[in-house]
Amino acid sequence: MRFPIFVGVTGHRDIRAEDLPRLRELVWSELERLVNEHPNSEVVMLNSLAAGADTLCAQIAVDMGLRLVCPLPMNVDEYRFDFSENELNDFNALLEKTEESFVVENRFIIHGITSRDDCYRSASYYVAANCYVLLALWDGVPAERKSCGTSKAVEYMLEEVFVSKNLLLKNRMNSSVIHIKCSRQSSSEYIEPELRLIENTEGCQKRLLDRIDDLNSYLEDEDGIIKLLATCHDASIQNYLLDIIEDASMLRKALPGSCTYSIISRIAELDGVSEIDVVYENPELIIPALKMQADWRSKDLLIELYINKHGDSIIREAQKRIAELERQMVDLANDTSLDEFEYIDAEYKNDYLEEQCANIRLELFERVCKQEV
Repeated sequence: MRFPIFVGVTGHRDIRAEDLPRLRELVWSELERLVNEHPNSEVVMLNSLAAGADTLCAQIAVDMGLRLVCPLPMNVDEYRFDFSENELNDFNALLEKTEESFVVENRFIIHGITSRDDCYRSASYYVAANCYVLLALWDGVPAERKSCGTSKAVEYMLEEVFVSKNLLLKNRMNSSVIHIKCSRQSSSEYIEPELRLIENTEGCQKRLLDRIDDLNSYLEDEDGIIKLLATCHDASIQNYLLDIIEDASMLRKALPGSCTYSIISRIAELDGVSEIDVVYENPELIIPALKMQADWRSKDLLIELYINKHGDSIIREAQKRIAELERQMVDLANDTSLDEFEYIDAEYKNDYLEEQCANIRLELFERVCKQEV
């Protein structure tokens, strides 16, 4: 169980054949750098397998033994119409070597109408949204407003804020593009292939990928996972871990040192019980759980558990007072004999009773949280 480093690919379909050796060298060196600098992590390529740049990068990934995941713009039979005979042979060979391939949901259908470009645009945006680093074989020409090509994918990666929920830690400020400049067959201007790094914040690529690699160093065994849960205060990391952990007994080992509502809730979900049941089994969680619980009804139950454990008579009297005030509010709400003016007075009284309840609950909450289990 580790967090892969997803490297997305975008690029021109008509890169020059004479540039292929140099482009292959540059792509290989960058992928090799990412692999070598992050020994605890698996580098996975997201690639839509279009002709040209996509095909070149996919072939390199396969040669390097990297896992290849392919979000396709349309179903395979339809997609094959966009390849020449030679290109189609490469596409079919690569498709057989993919770890996973799937059709990306088209985000641009309006009143049932869409276009082929919209399918490509959806796949391109999916790659950008789901990768940590975008590898772009691109001539550097800015995107036209309605385009769906490489430049638009680069723009989306750097300027949009839509990030897949499946990614850890990525945000707009740490987005980066490995730009490999290249010429197009359709252009008369020749561009010498060269590499540059585009970052929204200087050094953000290294910081992001190093942090993921550091996290992965904890995930080699169960003890490391428990330690990470117990020491990590980043909610996004903890929630990511909780989503993929299916063993409640493992999560229990992280308690009480890592007592958060998310962990208690995930244990309850896996065991098919309530959060209160989890706390009831682990009395040392009462106060930590009380501090993070927002719902007053759950707070009341937690305080009741505390009373059962400690027999605090002051708190029990306060609980009885709350119950009496709530009973009075119910009686007022159910009294159908009130005339108009009496009803207005009852509303004022109800507000007063609610305020009293809130004040007692707050004092009660603060009192319990100051105690030591």
